[in-house]
Amino acid sequence: MAEIDDSVLLIAENILKPIQELKKMLFNDKDVLLDTHDVLLALSVCAQSDETAKLALSKLQELKNVQAHSTYIFTNGEEGMYRNLKICITSEPNLLGNRLYIK
Repeated sequence: MAEIDDSVLLIAENILKPIQELKKMLFNDKDVLLDTHDVLLALSVCAQSDETAKLALSKLQELKNVQAHSTYIFTNGEEGMYRNLKICITSEPNLLGNRLYIK
């Protein structure tokens, strides 16, 4: 869609790390995963100073009605995020580790 090369990093590590550290602190968990909401917020921050990130962010609307498949269990929040983006999702849930619940 945006023809951005796969080797281009759209979100700077110095933007992602503080989000990850905050979630670790708040949830008292060393194995914190960033969800779609976190990543989109980080992309929007990067888009303020990076034209490639801005281009990627501008293409989100073009994802409307595409189909996506996941091999992990979506949280309610993530399902809602995809629904808001109008992305049709399916999943074939495989558990992430031995935890049977999502904190």
